[in-house]
Amino acid sequence: MAVSPVSRHEAGMDNIWSTSGFDSQTKMTRWTSIVSEHMTEMCVDSTAPRHFSAVWRQYGLGPLELNFINAAAQKCRRSPQMIVRGAEPSYELVYMQSGAMIVAYEHEREYVPEGSFTLLRNAEPYSFTCPEQSNALTAHVSDSWLRRWVVSHDNFTHVSHETRQAWGGPLAALFTAIAQNGLEGATLPRSVIADQIGALFALMSRHDSAGQTRNQQMLVARLRTMMRGRLEDTGLNPEGLARSCGISKRYLHMLFANMGTTFGKELLDMRLERAKTMLEDPRHARRSIADIGFDCGFAEQSHFARRFRHRYGVNPTSHRRSRQ
Repeated sequence: MAVSPVSRHEAGMDNIWSTSGFDSQTKMTRWTSIVSEHMTEMCVDSTAPRHFSAVWRQYGLGPLELNFINAAAQKCRRSPQMIVRGAEPSYELVYMQSGAMIVAYEHEREYVPEGSFTLLRNAEPYSFTCPEQSNALTAHVSDSWLRRWVVSHDNFTHVSHETRQAWGGPLAALFTAIAQNGLEGATLPRSVIADQIGALFALMSRHDSAGQTRNQQMLVARLRTMMRGRLEDTGLNPEGLARSCGISKRYLHMLFANMGTTFGKELLDMRLERAKTMLEDPRHARRSIADIGFDCGFAEQSHFARRFRHRYGVNPTSHRRSRQ
């Protein structure tokens, strides 16, 4: 069931949904449809469905989406069938600003108290319960985005609660500031804010075995920011980027390798994500596919179409048509 947001672009937010006005008989069905369509597929239930209430604000940050949800007590479930229907594996980085969450996987259970973070793994069946009114500030991220910042989700899953708390403070503060003020007056581009979230997530997920010091992680964040500013440059290469940053090409490759990625993969991911965003943006509706590809650094339309189909399963034209 496709459900349209009840308001758009209010106070700098991309979407806002609310159960206000929903018929009490179909409230949970409609809310489940919204969550499944605009975040990840799951079933939402309540012990008092007719009295359930929720408000959800969503902000797009290019490669990730922020989802700030204030809801009454609820139980959510993601089944194996839902996982099969999904595309690229994804995660929900959750900060419990108020209330608590109890998460259950097949062989694992986690209690997430107020003021704590968890990472929901959407490629695995799970359920979670919020036994009382809660306010969750979350980021929906793809597997490819997460791997830019940590080698795997294990980096976060196996880190101690104390480490999460110590390094999670700045990220919680950033989430809270956006929740309170929106992004309308933000002085930084949204892609840069996404990189800041990634850098803070990397610090919160740090392992000695990851081979990256804090300075190295910040340098990688700087490299990514510079790359995003030059995506249309078809001549962008490791040599030039390293020179601009005052480091050697060899050191640049080592930095990305320690993050479990490469310069080439990073650049392609960024270009495809920007192209996808532009294809979905009504402001670019009259621009040709070739022009959008060129603005994202793809010199040949055939190469752009091939890479886009490999990543998203459809060609750029079909993707644009499906979002209109």
